[in-house]
Amino acid sequence: MSHGSEQACDRPCGHLQTPFRCDILDTMSSALRIATPILLLLAIGCDAGRAKHSPAPPEVVLAAAASLQDAVEALTPLVQAADLELVTNFAGSNVLAQQIDAAPVADVFISADRGWIDSLRERGRLRATAPLPLLSNQLVIIGHADELKVPPGIDRLHGLELLAREPPELLVLADPQAVPAGRYARQLLESVTLADGSTLWERLATRVVPTADVRAALAMVEARTDAYGIVYATDAARLRHGRVLFTAPDAQAPEIRYFGAAVADRKHPELADRLLAVLASPAATTIFQQHGFLASPPAHATPVPPPPDATN
Repeated sequence: MSHGSEQACDRPCGHLQTPFRCDILDTMSSALRIATPILLLLAIGCDAGRAKHSPAPPEVVLAAAASLQDAVEALTPLVQAADLELVTNFAGSNVLAQQIDAAPVADVFISADRGWIDSLRERGRLRATAPLPLLSNQLVIIGHADELKVPPGIDRLHGLELLAREPPELLVLADPQAVPAGRYARQLLESVTLADGSTLWERLATRVVPTADVRAALAMVEARTDAYGIVYATDAARLRHGRVLFTAPDAQAPEIRYFGAAVADRKHPELADRLLAVLASPAATTIFQQHGFLASPPAHATPVPPPPDATN
């Protein structure tokens, strides 16, 4: 049935032609063709604007003992997951303590012994809260395969005594007066009493070459075939030239502990709290252990006396 003025439209759409229907469709189609790319551009622009103005994660500055460098860098994804941007400064714990004492720009300090933590707390540079024990390490004696003739499976204490009978030309340590790794090494050598009543430290002291930190000691031993060194087991894992001769005996081994603490009077103290929570998390502990660190020192390890106050 037809209606007076209506007749079939001769366009492919097959619409019934009316005085206005096809005109409206034409107008709408043209408008959509023009509007669609404009809307897309607007949408892209809005997304770009939102991305451009998204706040960056706040930076948190960590001053950490040099021996922690590889492990801390592996923690980066955990720190980022906590919505933090990690900025690091690695050096000997004594050097970091002096830096914090002079200009406390770090948020968190991890020392390879508690002595430097306590020294800074007493001077008001760290918060008064108790330092956080994080992990432990072991000492190993390193050298080159043809230098120290230690038979396989030899008792480790006897291995130390061999250092007195076949002393090295050089014994490389991190500075035993200040750097924790060097102080631990000296304590280890002082714990061994030789047949004449002297200590192994007294026998070898004139051959000791101090370095700025444990990584520097490692590098010197690698470069000198006439040198032995005492370093952390975690650093010895980086050896490319030389080998681990033996591990310090548990009975003589010093108690090695790394402590973390928040620096005082920072503008955003909550950043330190968030970072310390990450460092103490089970996920972080797993990463530290994957890099050779221990959760706690051996049961028979002996405490280490505090270092001289070098922050003055």
